[in-house]
Amino acid sequence: MAASLLRRVVKSPFGSFELIGNDQGLVWVSLPGLGATSGRDAHLARWYEGVELKDAPRSHGDGVRALKGWVGGDFKPFKLRLAPMGTPFQLEVWHALRRVNAGRTLTYGELAARVGRPGAARAVGTAMRKNPLPLFVPCHRVLAGSGLGGFSGGVCGALDLKRRMLEHEGAWPLLTRA
Repeated sequence: MAASLLRRVVKSPFGSFELIGNDQGLVWVSLPGLGATSGRDAHLARWYEGVELKDAPRSHGDGVRALKGWVGGDFKPFKLRLAPMGTPFQLEVWHALRRVNAGRTLTYGELAARVGRPGAARAVGTAMRKNPLPLFVPCHRVLAGSGLGGFSGGVCGALDLKRRMLEHEGAWPLLTRA
């Protein structure tokens, strides 16, 4: 495990994103307006205990380029080194979700079926809530069977951000299915 994690804040029309990574890739992204430390500190304490978090304003160039591309309307699949930490099930779900392109959506149940667990929609919802790399592991593209569903652990303002992200990608209100 790396001796330190590097942190960079990137401003965008959506607000400020926080990117955190190490020499293996990005490990955390905080979404704008949801509180930079919302879930971050607990996640880092669990998976990176004792690892120093350093501000590094010139770090994560690939992540910054991908983020700025997405904000600018370039919705090609992200080709980034990501190094998320999670349970084996979470990692499997996040890997499958990376194959859902911008402008497409699917339900928690459909994502569960894609990983061979058709009855595990709630477990997929938990994996979405624990996703350390929103946008790059696009949990905003996962919907409840009855509509928009949740986002970012229910943090105030999160559903509005999810809707804005889907609108930006052309998937809301039309909801193009994956």
